[in-house]
Amino acid sequence: RTSRSGSRKKKPPHPPSWPIIGHLHLLQQKRPIHQILSSLSESYGPVIHLQLGLHPLLLISSSNLVKQCFTANDRAFASRPRLSGGKHLGYDYKIFAQAPYGSYWRNLQKMCMLHIFSTTRIKSFKHVRVEEISTLVRSLFDSCQRQ
Repeated sequence: RTSRSGSRKKKPPHPPSWPIIGHLHLLQQKRPIHQILSSLSESYGPVIHLQLGLHPLLLISSSNLVKQCFTANDRAFASRPRLSGGKHLGYDYKIFAQAPYGSYWRNLQKMCMLHIFSTTRIKSFKHVRVEEISTLVRSLFDSCQRQ
């Protein structure tokens, strides 16, 4: 990407990638994914840029840097990616789960906290939670009996 001044922004270090698939080939190993990502961070540092197909990924493997990202730059990470499903199925990003961070999202959050997640509303659905838990326990018990 280019900034407003026209100069190119420097990307973090990254391993060699293939056209179209980017770094997806690195994840197709027999080792678990966390070991693959750990070895990449040992080779390229605590911040790595990966390209997974069309999707850019910023891998941060330092706890101090992660803390800095989510405290000092929390608004930059607060919004969700704009996927086509959010546009078409989410009424043009209007539902709570797909709305971008901003004043509209904050108003939705207030309404949800007030009307859906209020103490009285949560208490009113206690019987549903109890029934679901008993169904789950019964299902687990039955599956253990069969084995």
